Amino acid sequence: MQNVSTSDRTTPMPALSQKPPGISNMESPMSKTLNNSRQAAYRAQAGLCFYCRCAMWTRSSIELTRSYDITKQQAKRLQCTAEHLRPRSEGGSDLPDNIVAACRHCNCTRHKRKIPRSADEHLRRVRSRISGGRWHPREVLRVMGLQAPEVPQRDNPGEI
Repeated sequence: MQNVSTSDRTTPMPALSQKPPGISNMESPMSKTLNNSRQAAYRAQAGLCFYCRCAMWTRSSIELTRSYDITKQQAKRLQCTAEHLRPRSEGGSDLPDNIVAACRHCNCTRHKRKIPRSADEHLRRVRSRISGGRWHPREVLRVMGLQAPEVPQRDNPGEI
């Protein structure tokens, strides 16, 4: 703590890097609301991403690496995040009616664009890409049961 002189007495002031008592680095009223909304959405969606329908993890990627035999890097993209259907920048809230659970990849990909797609547009795009086997690495899609069926190749294409 630093001491600051005010008139005739010295008052201790917290250093700039210190938080007031009872406030942690990750804690604020808004983040609690957002976290609660994310958890509620995760449960309501049975742990599946709103967009790609892949299983997600909340506490540790080990949940998925062991269950689905995928790498830590592959599991990292499936971390559960809170996705705002209507972005905060457009007046969206952190309340449950505006929050869905989405994997990190789907959430980040939607917001990479200068003008992000609407949630509905992004949902259609993700589902279309998955049906073509192009959204997540093929191994992830395969173990999640989402890979489009492979078209059998015939030896002689003219043959019926």
